[in-house]
Amino acid sequence: IAVLTMSVGNVIALVQDNIKRMLAYSSIAHAGYLLLGLVAVGASGDSAGSSAVLFYLAAYAAMNLGAFGVLVWIRNRRRFGYTLDEITGLSRSMPGAALVLSVFMLSLTGIPPLIGFWGKFYLFTAVIDAGYTWLAIIAVIMSAVSAYYYLRVVWLMYFRERPDELDEVVPDPAGRSLGVNVALGIAVAGVVLIGSYPQPVLRAAEAALRVVVGG
Repeated sequence: IAVLTMSVGNVIALVQDNIKRMLAYSSIAHAGYLLLGLVAVGASGDSAGSSAVLFYLAAYAAMNLGAFGVLVWIRNRRRFGYTLDEITGLSRSMPGAALVLSVFMLSLTGIPPLIGFWGKFYLFTAVIDAGYTWLAIIAVIMSAVSAYYYLRVVWLMYFRERPDELDEVVPDPAGRSLGVNVALGIAVAGVVLIGSYPQPVLRAAEAALRVVVGG
């Protein structure tokens, strides 16, 4: 089931031209990765596997919610239908949004030293330690597939220009984006800082598990 979930999610996300749908279908693939972690926990009963699952879940929540937050930020500033064509050349019209979205895309890909890398590293290591090396290999292959559609977003924003005029970016006098910007700042800080120092969060996950299981 985990392999099927990873494969279906990544293949469908691969052909999307709408970023919201791409992220939604990629969520299916990430659910498959989490299922791998649960398989590892069930096979070994190791607390390291359980903490890896919790770490990955927290990392994915920060990355995915952050990415959706950037899309809301863009929509608050210009006409935006969430298509790949509409984010082409975004680094020139909204450089801040392009930079933040790139951080989330790179982290979702699993590029070190961002939090997404450590989430996959801990999870896949737990799967290997549980004796399911072949499942970890499939997961790595599926991660390589996902790298195409995540990095395509970055490439379009920085290395392609729209053939037509970009929609005008409007000011935000009402401060509609303030709450979104604050949330994005927290998410970016988590992705970068926890990615640089993941051990405290992993230890916190292990401590939380000990409290839950009473040991």
